[in-house]
Amino acid sequence: MADRFGAEAIISGAVIGWSALTFVTPLIIQASSHSFVRRNAIICRLLVGCFQGLYYPSISSLLSKRVLPVDRAFSFSFASSGSHFGTLLTGIVGSLLLDYVGWTYPFYCIGIFGMAWVGIIHYHLIDESHTLHMSSSKKNLTEELEKEFPQPSINVPWMKLFKAVPFWAVIFGQFCGSWTFFILLSWLPTYFQETFPEAKGWVFNVVPWAVSLPCQWFSGWLSDHLIVKGYSTTFVRKCIQSISFCGAGFFLFFVSYMNSYESALVCMTTAIAFCAFHHSAISVNVQDIAPDYAGSVFGLMNTAGAIPGFIGVYVAGYLLERWKSWGVVFNMTSAVCFTGCLTFTLFGTGQKVV
Repeated sequence: MADRFGAEAIISGAVIGWSALTFVTPLIIQASSHSFVRRNAIICRLLVGCFQGLYYPSISSLLSKRVLPVDRAFSFSFASSGSHFGTLLTGIVGSLLLDYVGWTYPFYCIGIFGMAWVGIIHYHLIDESHTLHMSSSKKNLTEELEKEFPQPSINVPWMKLFKAVPFWAVIFGQFCGSWTFFILLSWLPTYFQETFPEAKGWVFNVVPWAVSLPCQWFSGWLSDHLIVKGYSTTFVRKCIQSISFCGAGFFLFFVSYMNSYESALVCMTTAIAFCAFHHSAISVNVQDIAPDYAGSVFGLMNTAGAIPGFIGVYVAGYLLERWKSWGVVFNMTSAVCFTGCLTFTLFGTGQKVV
């Protein structure tokens, strides 16, 4: 949709959609009869998820057409870091609102802020009536982008992509990266609660994700810096992704051997920090191999990345139930990281495929 109708319009519509639904969710729940509360709440959240699913493919499509290749990694890593920052901010502010005002107000605030963001962005960046007086540098950049990205066909050459090995390397790499992310997101609190009952929840729920933000920005800067220095895009994407997979895999392997809360927290925080490098490698690689169809291809890649959200979490739970050991879960996740690293290193590319 972003490739066909324009990423700006899809992003605006998606944010308005999930913000409006978030705002009305408490109203719908309060207006529902007791027997339909759960059903209506689930429907609202499913619709919110549908709108949010449009965001990342649209961002990828937008950056592939509006950002030069030497700036893509930092641009995407910085844009995608907003979701992590929002999670941290919502956790802090939302907790205060829950304690002092009521459970409905986090929904209202998120909905209002989302729709206000669309209005501000549309007024200052999208509405052409407010961007007529462009500086000469902006005009030069626009002309350079038009030369770099000519208007493509809207028909995605899927068959050519499906026959390309680098495409499947990206798909598998995204699957492995998402597997690691969802395992940590879903099971990290349980691990600390069971292994170190005296640990403070706000520490292990906040610190690892807070540290990942600057690491994500740094990885984007480092990736673009290496390309500017003359290293090939293929080398840079493989190098950054190898750092991500190997770093996360290494610390996840050793975390099960940590006997103290502090050492386990350091291992987990470092593993999550390395996971953040993923956003400057495989997540950007779609714009390298299919710059004219980045939104469509990213959507398919993200679908593969969503599978571990339910399969990976279930497998981890099964292993815990079967073996009663966190080491089995983390060693399996570490093996997934190293497998993804090997696959992308052997078969990935930073060159245009379609």
